[in-house]
Amino acid sequence: MCVFAGNNSYTVFCMVFEFQVMPFLLRRTKDDVLADLPPKIIQDRYCDLSPLQLRLYERFSHSQVKSEVANLVRETAISDIVEEPSSRQPTHVFQVCFQSTETSGFIT
Repeated sequence: MCVFAGNNSYTVFCMVFEFQVMPFLLRRTKDDVLADLPPKIIQDRYCDLSPLQLRLYERFSHSQVKSEVANLVRETAISDIVEEPSSRQPTHVFQVCFQSTETSGFIT
């Protein structure tokens, strides 16, 4: 499927590329492969934080962003129970990440 259908050469390129790639693409839904998947294994692994990571964690845990994230999680959990899935607003994970980097002063 071509996004930029206005340019004829690009449209032709997209169609040729799609025709060549399609035999190698296998798109299946979760329902199709659920029986083939092994059981989920959850393991908690703990590791020590570096001094920098510890300072960043302490800074985050005492910031307002932590309470905002907790409120967002709480509101999302409540809306999962109360509202229809189609009527919910999407959670803005990137906004929370950006706020946490602003709070910590650390940009990755």
